[in-house]
Amino acid sequence: MVDVRKYTSGLITPDEVRAGPIEARIVSVYISEKHDVPVLELDSGDQFFAWPSNGKKLARAYGYNSDDWIGHQIKLELGTYTDKNGNPKDTVNLTAVSSRDGNADGGTPQRADPNKLPAPVKRPLKDDLADDVPF
Repeated sequence: MVDVRKYTSGLITPDEVRAGPIEARIVSVYISEKHDVPVLELDSGDQFFAWPSNGKKLARAYGYNSDDWIGHQIKLELGTYTDKNGNPKDTVNLTAVSSRDGNADGGTPQRADPNKLPAPVKRPLKDDLADDVPF
């Protein structure tokens, strides 16, 4: 058996949620050196940048320690915002699904057994660290 998540997944963008919301579990959190923002690695193998507005939602739901976010269920869906020029833009909105101490059904805490969570997908850092600017 081959885990093909790294070949079938990527960064969650508005296009990924245009057809409908995605629910996923957070399996890892790290800080992007390029963007200085938390990156959520999801059980699907996908990644999501938790820009400040979504980071605040995660902190309110699960606390300010990113380790406490691991194992929780989130929903990602299409949203909009207005840019600094007054133009509407698509974005991805995050909703915390599982409760701070349990899951969406009020059951046992999601972090009760971290050994049951899928491992984060290993990705090369080549694109994240590239300084080249094509002309």
